[in-house]
Order: sequence, then C-alpha cells, then structure tokens
Amino acid sequence: MRICADTWFLLELSDGENYSVKLLGEIEKGVHELFIPALALSEFFTVLYQKGMPSLAENIFAQLMVSKNIRIVPVDETLCIKIAKIKHSFGLSISDASMVAAYKITNSDVFLAKDSDFSAAIKQSYVKVSTAKDILKK
Repeated sequence: MRICADTWFLLELSDGENYSVKLLGEIEKGVHELFIPALALSEFFTVLYQKGMPSLAENIFAQLMVSKNIRIVPVDETLCIKIAKIKHSFGLSISDASMVAAYKITNSDVFLAKDSDFSAAIKQSYVKVSTAKDILKK
C-alpha cells in the first residue's frame, strides 16, 4: 500500500505510539511504501524543537532516511500549483493543503491523518484518510 503521512504520524512515532511504531516496522519490511511531505518534516522538527527534544527529532529522521521504502516529497513547482488549487478548493491552510497535495501527487492509497481539518476534502471523496490502527487491521 502507498501511504502518505501527515505530521501527526511522525509525532506519534516520537511518542512511541504503538500502532504507528508497528506500521513503521511494516514499512521498513517493505509491506508498504511511505511518502512524507517535506512540510510535515518541518512541522515535526518545529514541534520537537519547541519541546526541547531536538535529538529525538534527529534520531527519528535518521531512522526514516535509511529505509528504502520511505521517500520525502519535495516542494517543487508542480506541488506548489497543486497546493494552491487544494487550498482554494477546500479552504485548508498552506500546510494542510501541502499534505493533501503530496498524497495526490504520489498516488497514495491512503493519507495518514487524524485532525478534522481535512473534512471537506474527505466529504468530497478527494482524499481517503486512515489511521495507523486502521491500516494494521486490514
């Protein structure tokens, strides 16, 4: 399965959340492929830096970068145009629109997210949102 992750997935990894850690294990084994939007990394680092945990952020990042099944989705001109269209269509923040744009551009099967910010896009069947727990149950 192709999975695109919102920032909260990375934050759950930093908290040691059981389902997210197990899902990461499956990704590392090649059961799934994970796409992480570049802005999700920025948000992740910002939150952990604010909490005074820069080494935890850097350790998790290093772990993610050694997996051949994890890719960072860069912000390029194609993504920028997609972000603007999604922001306009669904009234999302630039950050949230960038997450959905990365999901679309990578042709992911599911978007790992928990917050309600994506409800308009979900209602219009533009994005399929799931949690690590839901994916592991399949």
